[in-house]
Amino acid sequence: MGAVWLVVGFGVFSILRWIVARFMQLLGASLTLLVRALPLLLFFSLVTFFTNEYWQLFGQASDVTFYAGAGLFALITGIFLVVRLPGSVRDLERGSALDVPLQRRQRINVALVIFLAQALQIAFVGLAIWLFLWCSARCS
Repeated sequence: MGAVWLVVGFGVFSILRWIVARFMQLLGASLTLLVRALPLLLFFSLVTFFTNEYWQLFGQASDVTFYAGAGLFALITGIFLVVRLPGSVRDLERGSALDVPLQRRQRINVALVIFLAQALQIAFVGLAIWLFLWCSARCS
């Protein structure tokens, strides 16, 4: 019953529908982010990709180490997004044409939407970078 209340009360399906529509809009911004990250990525690849130690490090790492590192990056990303949420919600509230402040439930709903939209954008850029590195390793 609590799960139904959370899904209906916070409008999870409406949030997801909005996020998919917003994701299509953010795709252009994500591509801009990817283009900005590409020179740094290429430099990083040039410096580390061709060193013997780099390949030994990742060749000897177990799956547990790899997934622990990926999980750590995901955790740091989530914490970074959560810390930025109150400021983003306040900025949205200040930029709104309404002079009525948001209620607590509305603030949580807006924070969820912002968190999911930014997380999707980060996931897209991360996936594109992974695909770039994977293709460059396979094609060489």
